Amino acid sequence: MSTTHSVWAFHALAAGMDSRLPILSAVSGMGAGAAMVAVSHPLSAMVAVSREGVWATVKRTASLTGLRALYKGAPLASGALSSGLCLGANDVIRRAMQSGHDQAMTPFEVGQAGTAAGAIAGLLEQRRLGFVSRFAISTGVFFGVSNLVRTRCFAEDQSLQAVLVGGAVGGIVSETTRLSLENVSAYAKAVKLVGPSAGFHSIVKSIGNQVARSLPGTVSFVITASAIQKCFI
Repeated sequence: MSTTHSVWAFHALAAGMDSRLPILSAVSGMGAGAAMVAVSHPLSAMVAVSREGVWATVKRTASLTGLRALYKGAPLASGALSSGLCLGANDVIRRAMQSGHDQAMTPFEVGQAGTAAGAIAGLLEQRRLGFVSRFAISTGVFFGVSNLVRTRCFAEDQSLQAVLVGGAVGGIVSETTRLSLENVSAYAKAVKLVGPSAGFHSIVKSIGNQVARSLPGTVSFVITASAIQKCFI
């Protein structure tokens, strides 16, 4: 017995879905989380990128130290479990919030569901209030902004282009939010030491570099989650 449903990986699907949906969301999240770590960890592990560029540096490092060295300490298992729990929980929460309502959820409501799911997934990684709070907020921002971009900027919000652009923009904004929350005190010290203008410039440059490194992982997450969901159509 088949059920027609949306292929978008990040949100609970429309009413009429069967009870397997949260499990499918969790499975797609686990695969996407592993893919994200596999792509982003080597980039994050690079202390500095040469003038040849990121890809050339990765290839040179792999040839000198071996491919395994690029993935030393990569949190593949925890990344997969956390993402699976997050997408599965988000699915359940969204279905509960939307129960009895005919209208689609607003981006703000989608963000609320994402925040709750992020808090649940954050507890799996670290039981520290600060970490869980930042993880929950950035996850909510990701879900909300992604939904906002898809539904406001694209006529067909379930198209591949809408999913990719929404995921990329959501990833950039959520990662910027997470980094800003993590480094509030460091930013305050930088502004105090070198002045507002120079301090702000250094802050923007630091955040920009880290967000740029995270973007390939975000895109891989979006593509993998969507592909896994599509297999169950």
